[in-house]
Amino acid sequence: MQNIGDRIEVNQGKSELLVKIFPKISPRDKLILNIWLVAWTLCGVAVISQLLVGGYSDQEQLFMLIYLVFWVYLELKVLHAYRWNKWGKEIIQLREGKMEYTKEIGKRGLPVIFNVDQSIRFRYVSEVEKGIWNEINKSPWMVGGEVVEFAVEGRVRRLGMKLDAKEGERLANLLNKYVK
Repeated sequence: MQNIGDRIEVNQGKSELLVKIFPKISPRDKLILNIWLVAWTLCGVAVISQLLVGGYSDQEQLFMLIYLVFWVYLELKVLHAYRWNKWGKEIIQLREGKMEYTKEIGKRGLPVIFNVDQSIRFRYVSEVEKGIWNEINKSPWMVGGEVVEFAVEGRVRRLGMKLDAKEGERLANLLNKYVK
């Protein structure tokens, strides 16, 4: 086993390559994410409790219900980010002309299998989104920001969440070397 940077583990055999990419979050960002999760959860609990207590007009109840729809959506997003940063990893396995890519949290994840041939080229892209979305995807409460791009089966795919330029370049070079 070898490492590419401090986030990527590589196991390379004669006929297969296994790469694991782990999320990295600074202690400061982890604290901010935890505070956000607790505060947002408490906001939702407070609104739900007020909705159950009653005594509000129909318009006020409608407002609270609409708020709760948005609250649930963002609660699920922040829970997913929390779980990803704590137990998540990307797994890339190349063998026998196939590439299996899995975003795994804990022991769960659905693999996506691609047929790979020598025409596939992996490359590092510094910005996959335009403008503010690129910065939002780099934030710790978002899961995404893949920076290694490849085209397969007529579509552009990406992997390598939030890798820096050095790690992304090295991963792309390793995958290209193995595909050849």
